[in-house]
Amino acid sequence: MKKFFIFIFFLFMIVIAALFVFALTFDANKYKDVLAEKIGRATQKNVEIGNLSLNIFPPITINANSISIKDPNERDFFISLDAGALDVRVRLLPLLRKDLQVERLIARDMDILLRDNLKIGVPETILKNVSMYGPIDLEAVLSMFGRGAAAENIRLKGLLYPEIRTKSPYIKNLELRIDMSRFNLGSALDALGQEEAAEEFTSSQVKGELVIGSERLYLDPKKLYESAIYITLYKGKIDRLPFINKPLEAVDLDAELNKGDVLVKRLEAEIAGGKFFTKGTVRDVMGSQNIDLDVILRDINIEEFLPEVGPGNPGLEGIVNLEMNLKASGLSEQEFLDSLAAQGTFKIDKAVLNNINVLVAALEKIPFFSGILLEKLERKLPSQYKELIKQRNTVFKDLALAFNVSEGKIKFHDILVESDSFALSADAYVGLNLDYAVTDPILFIHKEVSKVFIDSVEELGYLKNDQGMLMFPLEDISGKLPHISSRSIMPDLDYILPKLAVSAVTSKGQDLLDSIFGREKPSQPEQETGAESGTAGDTGPQEETGQKKEIRPEEELIRTIFDIISGPKE
Repeated sequence: MKKFFIFIFFLFMIVIAALFVFALTFDANKYKDVLAEKIGRATQKNVEIGNLSLNIFPPITINANSISIKDPNERDFFISLDAGALDVRVRLLPLLRKDLQVERLIARDMDILLRDNLKIGVPETILKNVSMYGPIDLEAVLSMFGRGAAAENIRLKGLLYPEIRTKSPYIKNLELRIDMSRFNLGSALDALGQEEAAEEFTSSQVKGELVIGSERLYLDPKKLYESAIYITLYKGKIDRLPFINKPLEAVDLDAELNKGDVLVKRLEAEIAGGKFFTKGTVRDVMGSQNIDLDVILRDINIEEFLPEVGPGNPGLEGIVNLEMNLKASGLSEQEFLDSLAAQGTFKIDKAVLNNINVLVAALEKIPFFSGILLEKLERKLPSQYKELIKQRNTVFKDLALAFNVSEGKIKFHDILVESDSFALSADAYVGLNLDYAVTDPILFIHKEVSKVFIDSVEELGYLKNDQGMLMFPLEDISGKLPHISSRSIMPDLDYILPKLAVSAVTSKGQDLLDSIFGREKPSQPEQETGAESGTAGDTGPQEETGQKKEIRPEEELIRTIFDIISGPKE
């Protein structure tokens, strides 16, 4: 029995020695061409393998200093893979049964080229339980469109099914986690052929972890669109959006990509002190991008939303709520604007136009009103109404409007904006580039305020309508937000002056005309007799040597009108 164990021991030592000699003398490179051919035949790719080395001691490991896999047909979907190092750990027992099973495969410093301009860096890929029929545990760390020194921005997990027989490989239970703070969104869009869209996001910083998952992701490009892909983002941030230039914070996204269409189940974010919500569909996301979304804005601080105006400058503040359905198509800004169509409701609460008193700005532009009558109004107004003239800002009542969007403009029709003292009717639009215009504006001063104004300055009665409200149109107003100037609030003198002229002549009659042209109506017969006998001749010198007669407001009004009528014509 003892001799038997000694024999077994020496036999074992001989095997070990033989294996050691075999390991030292074995040249694995003799078989690399055969191995490359078999891998290429199985994957239908062109495969090249660099220098190989073999470690036969358990675990058996094959090392390659490089490997290259390329698609032989570059016309449809070209793929090229180059790895700097490849370590393959083979299971021993299946190998004795002539069954190659890989316990673990590690590829380092790998580059994957899709088409000619889409390059993916893969610092490390780990495949576990590799067989030709799967499933294969897949783990990878990727560097794709990296931003900054830390290039590793994607981690991948899943089960890979090679499906050699059906030639339809797929990944089951895919989980792709992307660190968006290290991801250059502009570069990604550019690589996907969306150059114009990429320009909009080149300088944008995106933060958060984007998770892309799929129960079954087909790797065949022709079947890729059949895969259902789930996309989520939690507590993300986008520092700048096209058209807005304001950050979206606390972004939560839940979406699904299926057959080239994106279903946005929920997109929530914070912007300008309020909330942003949207849901809907984006069809043909890699092509024409037909967008159909329901958008809601809640409690948006319009002062934060608009660019800063600087201290002391006119500016608008208020809280905005908006709901709309939006439809558009195209990837570029111009295509988006040309096709954009929407309709919805707009509400603004606590609206204040700072550093402009709209009522005074309109009244003081009337030629005869800016001087004597304005002083008279301030002097005679009851104390509770004097603040209407003296207040620096214009406070508006809460406003709700319907609107539609076309030609890149948010359009409002039949607006009625009210404050405590006046109402303004008009049409208006605000462009996505913040250009604005107010057309056909008409100013109505509330009836109670109008009565107080007319009682204080009767000349204002020339402008009242049948309801007893002071009313006059303004010239169209235009500009670019946030800049609003009181100089743009200009009464329509073509309407006001003829109306004042007719009203003034009708109400004052001959007495007013006599006073304007220096004629006095005789009050006694003796004066008429005196005039006939020549005593009236003293009147001329008395007027020349006496004090200058004070010009009454109505005289200034009529003389202003006649000056305009008789002035030079352009």
